[in-house]
Amino acid sequence: MKENKSSDEQIQAFSAEDIEIIETDYVDKPQKDIPLTKIIELRRKNLSLQQIADICKCSKQNIWQRLQDCKEFEDFSKDTAGHYEVLQHRIIRSIDDADIKKTPMVQRVVACGILEDKKRLIRNQATERVDIGVITATIEEVRAEKERLIKEVEGK
Repeated sequence: MKENKSSDEQIQAFSAEDIEIIETDYVDKPQKDIPLTKIIELRRKNLSLQQIADICKCSKQNIWQRLQDCKEFEDFSKDTAGHYEVLQHRIIRSIDDADIKKTPMVQRVVACGILEDKKRLIRNQATERVDIGVITATIEEVRAEKERLIKEVEGK
């Protein structure tokens, strides 16, 4: 060991032979390669964050962060429609006349068609044409088949 005596403070230097290198099989970074399903499965078995971290060979903080990602997703999935409504409102509000004018005509026409379908769907109005003649013919076929089956059962 060498000592530096050029200042009031002593600095000790170690030779490479004096240092023991401890090898670990993981680096403590958020390890996204640990399947979240495995973490959740272990958590549902009431294991502590530290126990899960030991099994997954990472830090307790890493496990906590991964579970937070999952919690955010679960919170989102509980009210996905509500989140989409907010996003839809923000997008609609952000569109101005300049945006509409610079959008190609084909895209404007397609957007109008989609918006018309969505409007009718929300108002419980038909979103497609239904051929009443086909429905009537199908009902008549079902009735005829019913009558045939009744006769067949009665004949046995």
